[in-house]
Amino acid sequence: MASSDSWPDLRHERAREAAARRLPPWRVGLATAAAYSQLAVHLALALPLWALVPATRPSAKYSLRQALLVTVVRYISALTMRLRIAPAIDAPVAPASLQRSALLRPDVPPVAAERVVGLVRQAAVRVGVRPQAVRAYVFGGATGTTCAPDELRSLRRIVLALHGGAWVVGRAHEERGGSATAVTLAPLLSADVRVLNVEYRLAEENPFPAALLDALSAYVWLVEELQISPDRIVLSGDSGGANVALALIHYLRETELLPLPGRLLLASPAVDRTGSHSGPPGSRGDLLTPNDLAWALEAYLGYGRHPADLIQSPYVSPASKRNLSELEQASGSWPRTLICIGETEGYQPAQRALQEALARWQPQQVEPLLEVQGAPHCSCLIPTFFEPHTGTARQAMAAFVEA
Repeated sequence: MASSDSWPDLRHERAREAAARRLPPWRVGLATAAAYSQLAVHLALALPLWALVPATRPSAKYSLRQALLVTVVRYISALTMRLRIAPAIDAPVAPASLQRSALLRPDVPPVAAERVVGLVRQAAVRVGVRPQAVRAYVFGGATGTTCAPDELRSLRRIVLALHGGAWVVGRAHEERGGSATAVTLAPLLSADVRVLNVEYRLAEENPFPAALLDALSAYVWLVEELQISPDRIVLSGDSGGANVALALIHYLRETELLPLPGRLLLASPAVDRTGSHSGPPGSRGDLLTPNDLAWALEAYLGYGRHPADLIQSPYVSPASKRNLSELEQASGSWPRTLICIGETEGYQPAQRALQEALARWQPQQVEPLLEVQGAPHCSCLIPTFFEPHTGTARQAMAAFVEA
């Protein structure tokens, strides 16, 4: 095992490299103008046809309004990925500005370096990523203020939430994309339940395993410092955050560092980047395409710093055919699990394969697949456009947390 002294902290070097990769403002402006012009032309040509022939819409199940929305979001997502637009998660936050949450103070402390072992430590040393303090937001209680850790100790249940954003975008902050589950789920929960939304590091500057280390820090802190029993913890993740949640489960199982959380809630999980599962016909109606995520994967793997075969690891592709086969042969426990997906998602084959493998392996622990009818990837991001189905799904997720 590498000693602490040989574990470099290269955050400043990575920040400089990320700055060098960013496009100059004039190129961003041109690319943005071109993308929106292309979108306008596309909609001008497509809308009349969509209105007359529903089968020509991105999904025949979409209303005209839904087809318009999905197309716009798809263009914006593709542009964000193409231009490598990552948010600054370290910007100061005024607690009084928060309308739906409270700012945890102090931050979650970093997990001790000696608790990071095996492949994860090797990867962390390779890219110079070390455990560090983690900002978090508390949803479900007082808003516009700070929340002290002691306020979480006596809760009946706490949701440890990891936002979506393909590892490279999104925020735990209530006003930024990716935190929709925390924002929409918290109001449905009892007064003795809270959602702790973790501001894990993003991969443009902090590749694997930075996000995993931040999730691990939060989990260790809840269990060991706050003395919250693991069976009171619901580990939750959206999209890329669900991938990080599964990586945390794998790490806990592999190292036996701590007992597993009592529940695992996965919304539109990103679970296979190896391509071992083919996409369904409905993927044209999704918000994302695999090509859009090329930058995200490149950044998460450290721009070549990690070996190419890391993508095959359960830490990156937990639902690849190979990893699912190995999981079904494994021993040990698994949290009670609910997986929620959208009917028109492009990643359904891998998501369904994960659900089916877990159900065969741990049938008592796995809830039936929760599929949001006529909805795309992470439909909770735009819930009002896919009601009543998204509302029904949120109620089911809340019931799962409360049970």
